[in-house]
Amino acid sequence: MQHVISNFVLAAAKEVFSTMASLEIDDGSKIIDSEAPTNFSGVTGNVSVTGKTIGILYLNMPERLAAEIASGLMGSSPDSISVDDVNDVVGELTNMVTGNLKSKMCDQGYPCTLSIPTVLRGSDINIDSVEKEIVLSGELSINSTEHKVNICLFAKLEK
Repeated sequence: MQHVISNFVLAAAKEVFSTMASLEIDDGSKIIDSEAPTNFSGVTGNVSVTGKTIGILYLNMPERLAAEIASGLMGSSPDSISVDDVNDVVGELTNMVTGNLKSKMCDQGYPCTLSIPTVLRGSDINIDSVEKEIVLSGELSINSTEHKVNICLFAKLEK
């Protein structure tokens, strides 16, 4: 099931970034089994999942990429975007990726609900999970830029 979920997460990220930010994730990008903990720097959104799927999805990106996406969505320059605007956009992107995953998990017989997104900022953000039956992560390259987006999913499926 882990391999199926990793494909769901990658497909969700590709769809959301393409649709909302007009950014294409490189076809060579992968979501793989991972070891926890994971360290992030920049802007990190997270959304928790509860139900027959229990877990949390983290979406991390450099501050500059987050500002560029926010400015594109709001029609202004990256330098004029407020921290709150960037937080809102990263939270919403995380919510959309997780919502897409939720839909796919519900289709597989694992209904769940989502929390509201939370956004963390800083360097050396260390994330880990107490119950980590499934740990998936990936560094996704954005075509035509040097930017990378990181995704990490901690999950447990109810039997």
